[in-house]
Amino acid sequence: MPFPSFQALLDDVTALDPQLDYLDGVMTTLDDTDGGLPRDRAQDLMQAQQRRAALQRNIEELLNDMETGTEIVDQYKVGSD
Repeated sequence: MPFPSFQALLDDVTALDPQLDYLDGVMTTLDDTDGGLPRDRAQDLMQAQQRRAALQRNIEELLNDMETGTEIVDQYKVGSD
């Protein structure tokens, strides 16, 4: 992988999945036991999950574009040698 810092960022974003899933489970349990979950907290969690998913997609697209660009540059290097 020619872009380790971006891969590390993607790994960090992906590592948020279990934490958000755990928080979702806790909030669901609270909703079931306490007769209602504060609506704003449920919306905050949903927004956090959506932001994480969008960030992950953006990083994956950036990595793909950078790798494609590197391949194109490498082709020109080989062709000019």
